[in-house]
Amino acid sequence: MKKLAIINKCPNNIIHAIFEYFKTQEIDISVYEHFSAIKSENFNLIAMINAEQEHYIKAACPIINLHQSLLPAFATENPLSEAIKYGAKVTGITIHYIEPNNFYGRIITQYPVLIGLSSHIDTISNELEEISAKLYPLVIDSVISDRVFDYTDLFKSSCNRCNKNCH
Repeated sequence: MKKLAIINKCPNNIIHAIFEYFKTQEIDISVYEHFSAIKSENFNLIAMINAEQEHYIKAACPIINLHQSLLPAFATENPLSEAIKYGAKVTGITIHYIEPNNFYGRIITQYPVLIGLSSHIDTISNELEEISAKLYPLVIDSVISDRVFDYTDLFKSSCNRCNKNCH
């Protein structure tokens, strides 16, 4: 059975979406608030949600992170606030590897979100979380299954749990 660790400080729709996505698969999912809570268990993947750069350790398995900006822009702890402060017209999410000597390692995927003149930070934040809840489970599945993530997976995700060939 594959084992997945999720690191996140507060419950949100993203964690719910991950559990929902994997409910029919044999994957043992554990949720932790801090990286330091992970003991010596052997995980196939550690998936972090908006992790802070200082709060991770090296692990024997791949580590990925969901960051709320289009990296390399706004590689900070408050990327959305920074994007709005600097007048950015586009933000989004980046899912990237955390590598031993490079927190912002190789990018797996990115998804843009426009910032309109009348956009409010709460509205953009909700949109980023909604997109993350759809995209992150698919990326986790591709990494844990050792296959390259493809955006066509995003479009198939609404029917990929049935036995019908509807693609």
